Amino acid sequence: MQETLEESELSAEISKELPERGRFLVAVDDTECGNATIQTLEFLGRIGLRADIYLVFIKESELPELAPIVSEKNEVKFFTKMRVEASKVCEDYVKRLEDSGFKVKQTKILFGRPSDRILRLEKLINPVLIFIGFKKKRLRERLLSRDEHKRIVFETKTPVVVCKHGFIPPSIYGDEACLGYKED
Repeated sequence: MQETLEESELSAEISKELPERGRFLVAVDDTECGNATIQTLEFLGRIGLRADIYLVFIKESELPELAPIVSEKNEVKFFTKMRVEASKVCEDYVKRLEDSGFKVKQTKILFGRPSDRILRLEKLINPVLIFIGFKKKRLRERLLSRDEHKRIVFETKTPVVVCKHGFIPPSIYGDEACLGYKED
């Protein structure tokens, strides 16, 4: 009986210190990694997690080949098209997050290196968690690409939740199922 009382007192003390809602920085894109991040948050929202979401759509942008020769008009057209496409994806993500019980406080569309953008936003927003998507790469792909995910995980001060592509929330299988992953 004494242990239960101490546990409840401790629980009450902890709940006084914690804010009612956390602040999450959620980095997405228009790939399956962005979708995996939103699916993970939808699952967490359905089981009762609540937070204020700062959704940032980051597109690692590179102009078409021969970029130095592209006119300013074509460059504006290129980025406008990318921004319109990103807006449509963000609208879908915001609706899905809000339907899961989260409050989306702000949405931003940014271009550039994802790790640079996330590190800068971490300092501005001061989130309690950062969510990013990840897709398993083959060895050759890992060797040829910059590993933005490692930089985000190791250089941020905030804990990072890496949402894997292929996650299937339990509700797809039914209430009795365990967490599962879909094989590619």
